[in-house]
Amino acid sequence: MLKLTLISMMLSCVIWAETTNVSLLIDTSGSMKGKESEIKSFVFKVMKEQKDMDIFLFNNDVKKVDKNKPLKIYPKGGTNLSYALSKVANDDTKAIILITDGEPSSPKRVLKEVEKLKAKKTVICSSFIGNKSRRPEILEKISDVFLVNESLKGSLDECLSNAKIKKVLQPSYEEKIKPKYKF
Repeated sequence: MLKLTLISMMLSCVIWAETTNVSLLIDTSGSMKGKESEIKSFVFKVMKEQKDMDIFLFNNDVKKVDKNKPLKIYPKGGTNLSYALSKVANDDTKAIILITDGEPSSPKRVLKEVEKLKAKKTVICSSFIGNKSRRPEILEKISDVFLVNESLKGSLDECLSNAKIKKVLQPSYEEKIKPKYKF
């Protein structure tokens, strides 16, 4: 019974992610050095399970992952989250899942970008990778859902299966499956 419940939860996560515009932002700043293989494995898993999800890597710059090219990850630079948020968000973005291990470079700019996103009703789920005692306060402040994980494993599933995320994404999902014509 437990296995069946877990499978149905995972399937529903896939359906929500594939029927809404969800962007995944993964920190590749200098502090992520040494985690390249974990990031690559995570990105490949996401590409396999969440085919329609846009995946972005960010540090001082933002790079959209091209699913048709080899993935190269070179952790370097700072955590320019404000720039990343401004580049990945568009009018259709319903949710942004942020995975990071540190404090953003310019917290005041991050707050301004988040204000714009909240006006569009974009949900932000932040998954902090590391020790709970080191978690940046600003991540909790900007997030609708804030999680702490020891590693990348489970970060995406945890965000997508969170009740708050589901609640926001549900109307979008229902709109897509409603018949276009009334009889």
